[in-house]
Amino acid sequence: LFESYRKVMGRKYSKSIAYFLEETAEMLKRLRKAHKRNNMQEILVIAHNLKSTSAAIGAVEFSNICEAIQQDAHQRITNGQHDLPFQDHIFECLDAAFATVKEYLDRPKKAA
Repeated sequence: LFESYRKVMGRKYSKSIAYFLEETAEMLKRLRKAHKRNNMQEILVIAHNLKSTSAAIGAVEFSNICEAIQQDAHQRITNGQHDLPFQDHIFECLDAAFATVKEYLDRPKKAA
């Protein structure tokens, strides 16, 4: 999927990937801050945005984890469980998935 995104974006690919990596790193920081404050609404919005942008470039595993966080936050809001913290392992999984995406996207590409 990453390669499909590369073909669609053409010359704008490198710039869009750099923007994605920078913005995602910032959004992950905001997500952790929202988690510390148990701000489920903010977690929901950030996770949704991360899910959508990562899916658009083909980062499927990362997107799936974001979707799980989004759904969990939505369920907590619906059930009035705002004070119930997330398990730390979900953020460890998210960080590992982002590291994998970053490593892949930072690799030099072979000439066609």
